[in-house]
Amino acid sequence: RQEDIPRLSAFFAERFAVKYNRPGLKVSKLALHQLSKYPWRGNIRELRNVIEKAVLLSEGPTLKPADFVIHPGVGGPRNGVEEFNLEENEKKLIGKALKAFDYNKKLTAQKMGINRTTLYNKMRKHGIKSV
Repeated sequence: RQEDIPRLSAFFAERFAVKYNRPGLKVSKLALHQLSKYPWRGNIRELRNVIEKAVLLSEGPTLKPADFVIHPGVGGPRNGVEEFNLEENEKKLIGKALKAFDYNKKLTAQKMGINRTTLYNKMRKHGIKSV
């Protein structure tokens, strides 16, 4: 139901803020309003995935409308992410995850759901330097 979207969005944002070590992260009122207007054909899973991606890719303490990629491929890149370029998205996600977890590779790999060796291989592949 559309009236549940703001409450669910806030719930997912809080949940993923904890998971990805982004304390105090909130969703702006304008973003909640825009999320409420979307039909969510993929149901609650689509909403959850959009919120998780926004938490991972956003910068700053507030999720703004521009942080949400709801219509992949429409209107070109959003938030500096080329929607269909897997290599570029992977590189940006790894960089943001490393930054979010203070370059702790063990924790970063764990939070990304990969092992540390895979993380190191992907860092090497994309030319991402350790700090």
